[in-house]
Amino acid sequence: MKIALDADGVLFDFSHSWRLCAERVVGRKLPAIRECYDLQARYGLSKSEIHKVWIVWNDTHGWRRVQPIDVAIEAAHMALDFGYELFVVSCLPSSEAAQERRDSLDRWGLRNAKLIPVFGESKKAALQELRPHFYADDRAVHCREARDAMVPEIVRIRSWGPELLPDGVQEFSSLDVPLQSFLQKSASPMQQ
Repeated sequence: MKIALDADGVLFDFSHSWRLCAERVVGRKLPAIRECYDLQARYGLSKSEIHKVWIVWNDTHGWRRVQPIDVAIEAAHMALDFGYELFVVSCLPSSEAAQERRDSLDRWGLRNAKLIPVFGESKKAALQELRPHFYADDRAVHCREARDAMVPEIVRIRSWGPELLPDGVQEFSSLDVPLQSFLQKSASPMQQ
């Protein structure tokens, strides 16, 4: 069986890591002023500031340095230990960022997870081709794409704020509970 996961907001605490980088760049604390996906609006940054932060993020290998969400990494390890195929479907800006993401997965012991980098905004084609049995993402738009791709079990991990979810998609604060539940109710491929 195939399990597919988003990286940022599901396996990795992108919001926290990015905000720390941004605070160093702009020289001030950045509390979230809006619960929204857009980082510029979330932290009240100017166009110039957001541009500078992304330059520093990329120059300092931010995709490699982003901190893990420990319970999510543990749940991913459990899926691999039970014999499931694990895929990380991640929207990334470049092949360099994809290599950094691969390095980050390896760093946290997920060497057997297959990375599927998506260079664009839509994960639908990747999910249609992959056909996972379980998918987790922090964005409702990608949960809708998973629904359109006929993924049987889809969860949204609430990492940054509320969103209107498609029918049948449940929301959780972290990956561990829904993934462990899925693993418990699904027979391990090794037992079949």
